[in-house]
Amino acid sequence: MIKNALIVSDSPFFSGAHSHMREDDLNTLNDMIRHIANKGIFIEIEQIIDCVTHQFPRTSNRIFDIGIVHSKRPYTESWEELDISLAEKIKNDGKILQYSGSNQEMDEYLGESARLSDNSPEVVDFLLTELESSVRDRNYLRAEMLVKILVTIDASTLQEIIGISTERPDSLILAIRIQSIAEEAGIFDSYPMEEIESMLGLNEDIGIEKLAIFTSGLTAKEISKSVKNSINRTDLSRELFLNSKNTFSSFFFLSISSQKNIRFNKNSIRDSIQNDWANDHDVLAHWTQIDPMNFDSWQIRTRALWNDKKRVECGEVAEEALVFHPGEHNLLRRMAHGLRERGNHAEAIAIELIILNEEGLSRIDNYIYLSRSYFALEDWENARNFTELALSIDPNHPEMLRKLDAIKSKNY
Repeated sequence: MIKNALIVSDSPFFSGAHSHMREDDLNTLNDMIRHIANKGIFIEIEQIIDCVTHQFPRTSNRIFDIGIVHSKRPYTESWEELDISLAEKIKNDGKILQYSGSNQEMDEYLGESARLSDNSPEVVDFLLTELESSVRDRNYLRAEMLVKILVTIDASTLQEIIGISTERPDSLILAIRIQSIAEEAGIFDSYPMEEIESMLGLNEDIGIEKLAIFTSGLTAKEISKSVKNSINRTDLSRELFLNSKNTFSSFFFLSISSQKNIRFNKNSIRDSIQNDWANDHDVLAHWTQIDPMNFDSWQIRTRALWNDKKRVECGEVAEEALVFHPGEHNLLRRMAHGLRERGNHAEAIAIELIILNEEGLSRIDNYIYLSRSYFALEDWENARNFTELALSIDPNHPEMLRKLDAIKSKNY
């Protein structure tokens, strides 16, 4: 059964050079990619010239079930070494097919893997996983190949693609390349980009605006409505941020009010929030929603709630954050604060005992919080124990001295 296929092509699929002169070749290749993907067969692509020279920069040492040559020239006559080089990439019982333009003929070679239903979603899932791995390994030639195949199969994957690509420190470079690929594929053609860019006052082409707008999940009508309802540029920036569906688009919109370029890495995003939006609870809540694995988003949000004396809510948000960052002691401490505010001292004590020996937290604070909770529960023995531990660090602590006197009055 054929599970994966390597297409080698002499079309300008990667370079884009003379693509207007070879549009038929590119259309044929794109149709072939979609046809094979519909059958649930995973596809990767190399340029013929790279295969002849045994380089395989995009597929490395991967082995395939079948090789498909996409060229108007007979490969056995035009590239004598292609047979030898492809033998390294195709399994021993695999085939090398010169694509003639007939899907029916190709289906005969694909054999049992040819199915009647559309199996492209499972191919897309596989390719997205491969893209994530390639981006993590900084194998950008391979990542580019996978992006091109993905947008050919299903243009709606662009949101997932940009989500994967913006996880890296050099995500801005990747985003610029992805925008170029999407433009070449005509993905933005049906969207009134120039009109929207004009509305937003994006006079300078910074290379990612089309991608950010398109993947935001907002329609042109919704953006237009936000522009009309906003009282100033900062208000517009905030409104678009709150309604965007991903980190990349959200922080692009958040940057347009200050005209500062965000590099879309975690440090740049954190600094932007801290400098301009650290007290805006709605902005902070949206940040945790779209980027829950970013610890900074929860840390800054819970700190803002605490500073505004919204301590019960701070504890509830910290508890929510612990689903994504289990065991994180700062979040545990803030959850304990919220529990104490609600009078749930038993659970607060359980958390404080867990983090009692954690590095980076004030030991006297641990003792004070435990003293307060045990005192509230009238557990005088433990209350005295932790009060005395606090006083061993700060013998003149007023609250602890008062508590010790109160506990002694209970004959403990």
